[in-house]
Amino acid sequence: MSTEKERHGRDDEDGELVFVYRNLHKHCWSIRSARTRLVIGHAETVLLQAASPKVSEAGRQRVLQERRKNVHAGIVGMLLSMGPAPEGMESWTRVTYNPYAGPTFTSGTIPVTGPWAHACLGKTGVFVSSV
Repeated sequence: MSTEKERHGRDDEDGELVFVYRNLHKHCWSIRSARTRLVIGHAETVLLQAASPKVSEAGRQRVLQERRKNVHAGIVGMLLSMGPAPEGMESWTRVTYNPYAGPTFTSGTIPVTGPWAHACLGKTGVFVSSV
């Protein structure tokens, strides 16, 4: 998959409020419009502004019961770009999510809740910059 925008034939503008989650079948990030709840694209790297983590506890409980992954967690924010990661990202904080370990995103073992100024979701994980 290329790092360029794949917008499913749509003309959405950057700056749209989106929910981004890891697509395990396509091995990329899926970008869903918060307004329409439709997937508007896929990318290897996504940059968001004013980002926050979102976890559905009901979805997490389903994962714990069924021991099967489902889309129940991701990052919500304003879409800035789909493409290369920004420079200077090495100073950002890496965050992860594991439904079996707990109900929140974490940085190491410390729970993090956001909001963050920016979030970059890429091949090597999710990195956030402070507000």
